[in-house]
Amino acid sequence: MAKNKETIVFFNGVYLPHIGGVERYTHELAKRLSKNYKVYIVTSNTENAMMMEDEGDVRVFRFPVRALLKNRLPILKKNDDYRRLLSAIKSLKIDHIICNTRFYETTFMGLKIAKERGITPMIIDHSGGYTLRSYEDFTIKRIAKYNPKFYSVSNNNKNWLKRTYGIESNGIIYNSVDRKKDFKKQKNEKIRILFAGRLVKTKGLLPLLSAFEKLRKKYDIELVVVGKGPLMTTAKAFSKHAIFLGGLKHQEVIKEFEKADIFVCPSLAAEGLPTTVLEAGINKCAIIATEWDGIKEIVGDDGVLIDKKANGLSNALEELLNNHSRIEEYQENIFKRVNNTFVWDKTIEVIEKELDK
Repeated sequence: MAKNKETIVFFNGVYLPHIGGVERYTHELAKRLSKNYKVYIVTSNTENAMMMEDEGDVRVFRFPVRALLKNRLPILKKNDDYRRLLSAIKSLKIDHIICNTRFYETTFMGLKIAKERGITPMIIDHSGGYTLRSYEDFTIKRIAKYNPKFYSVSNNNKNWLKRTYGIESNGIIYNSVDRKKDFKKQKNEKIRILFAGRLVKTKGLLPLLSAFEKLRKKYDIELVVVGKGPLMTTAKAFSKHAIFLGGLKHQEVIKEFEKADIFVCPSLAAEGLPTTVLEAGINKCAIIATEWDGIKEIVGDDGVLIDKKANGLSNALEELLNNHSRIEEYQENIFKRVNNTFVWDKTIEVIEKELDK
């Protein structure tokens, strides 16, 4: 790592190789910020990965954990490995502390270190709604004692924090994708529909499979499902005709977005600013998605929004399948929308200005 750079330490509840939007968001921020800062990531070792690892110029510390709620809320094991890692972190010269997001044990580790060093910590919040309400209400009271600066990943989150907790966000640090030059979308023999996400009920895969099984008899379509999770066996039994690719590396997932005509995000749970929707937009996929505020912030009028229970999904798909020019219109418009607003070069400008304050 280069000398004479200020040091940023991210404190994440979970991180790669665990797959998720916050994990990818932190990875992308850290990678870009490492050009001008020394960057470290402190996280939970939910995947039995290396305790200490370098990702290019970014060093990752992974603390031993006990899984809780299928690793949605990992609990730190305070053993010898824990103490060695904590000692290594406390030996660092730290200038900035950023917590993603607000309710993990690692968040409070970061907040305590910030207090010890006289640093005002940043918390970047990704929520569009509650995950565990009673627990979140409890942790927000603890967090208030540390006087952090809150930031939001979307305008929806900014409004939610104000409405729910009376917290004034200091700004928006958007989830983003790489800017992309204009390109011509390839034509497929069949209309290619894509789902990408964890295979759990809350992501809404089953309503999509139901709509696909109904419509495939009438239209020349195919459905590609990217992701892994506990719903895999049920999903494969539900639809014998969908193409299940399992979990893929990030670049392989991007190739699936490039090939798809329509991306469907039928999430049944609140979304912040989902990476999959951004990836779909920057790769010119027409988008059908549930109308969570974070999704609406990306899609606007440049796609099809259905209610939060994914009712009307079959009708929304059928309307698009009957109107190929509308598919192409949505593809072009969402590409421009994402490319103009939700891109990393703009996001890095914002966070570096905040770090300089």
